[in-house]
Amino acid sequence: MAVYTELSKPFLKELADDYGLGRVTSAIGIPEGSVNTNYVLEAAKGKFLLRVDEVKGENELKREIDLLSFLRKHAFPCPHPMQDRMGRFYRNFNNRCVSLFKYQEGKVLAPARMKPSQLETIGHALGDLHVIGKAYKKGIDNRFSFERIADLYLTVRNRLPNYFRKICRTLDDE
Repeated sequence: MAVYTELSKPFLKELADDYGLGRVTSAIGIPEGSVNTNYVLEAAKGKFLLRVDEVKGENELKREIDLLSFLRKHAFPCPHPMQDRMGRFYRNFNNRCVSLFKYQEGKVLAPARMKPSQLETIGHALGDLHVIGKAYKKGIDNRFSFERIADLYLTVRNRLPNYFRKICRTLDDE
């Protein structure tokens, strides 16, 4: 992945003021990820993760925040966006929703290097998530549903290079 959205210095200053972060000393883009642009912000008041939602709109983000609040109320350890001084969980920057989180230290482990005890811990956490999640009655659209993937395919189909034509015929049949 890449950093798709570049942040401006005036926006970072505004964010720091609204969240009471103090002076931002660095904003480093994180190249890893799946969809969003992420930055690690270092400020006078600590380290933060800034997420720019590149795909989700405001309504989808509101549903995500509601789900995260629900999970936290049920003692499931999950991130939750911080609120600014106006009580907002996100803001708009260049037609993208931007959220700020407290930074959590950690590292990415290669699956082949994971120990059975780590896999067991992950399995228990996923089980807890599913059990708690059953009580959440507000649905969230699956961005990997057939309908969404088919719509995405139709959107990009005519922009694919010619060497994809054969696979396009196969996908069209499917």
